Amino acid sequence: MSRAAFDLLRATGPGTVIINLTHPRAHQAVAFQAHAISAKAGIDRLTDVLGLEWAEYGIRVVGIAPGPVSGTEGGPTGRVFGGAKKEKTEAEAAQAQKREQTRLLSTCPIGRYGERDDVTNAALFFASPAASWCTACTVPIDGGYRNADGGWFMMKPAIKAMQAMQKKPKQSKL
Repeated sequence: MSRAAFDLLRATGPGTVIINLTHPRAHQAVAFQAHAISAKAGIDRLTDVLGLEWAEYGIRVVGIAPGPVSGTEGGPTGRVFGGAKKEKTEAEAAQAQKREQTRLLSTCPIGRYGERDDVTNAALFFASPAASWCTACTVPIDGGYRNADGGWFMMKPAIKAMQAMQKKPKQSKL
């Protein structure tokens, strides 16, 4: 599709931008998501290659990688996270959805899901003259989601507990 649009984009002149949407974990192995992760990794590489090849024509190619965004399929109540499992009763389904939403929110270091405006604002930036030097890049707009799948963030509760124990005044043995 990009190739089909090339001549028109080139004729538009400098300042033309293609904004691709991808996923912040496109380069991580995610169980049961081979189809989606492979496609998004391909979009990332296409963004990089076209961003380099088409820069000389004044066409910038950039990507936005949103994390979980409220009110979308990839958000806490959407098709991806919100209801993939079929429970026996509505009450069980509601409980399962609440558990999944709590689990998903725990992977957002910033402490909230994204909003549509978060992604829109990134797109507006990339479309503006302020981003005129940006091409062949993908920016995660995800509240830290892509980095929260292990390591320090997942150990945060244990680290905080250890820090709290260290701050307690030691009692004298005298």
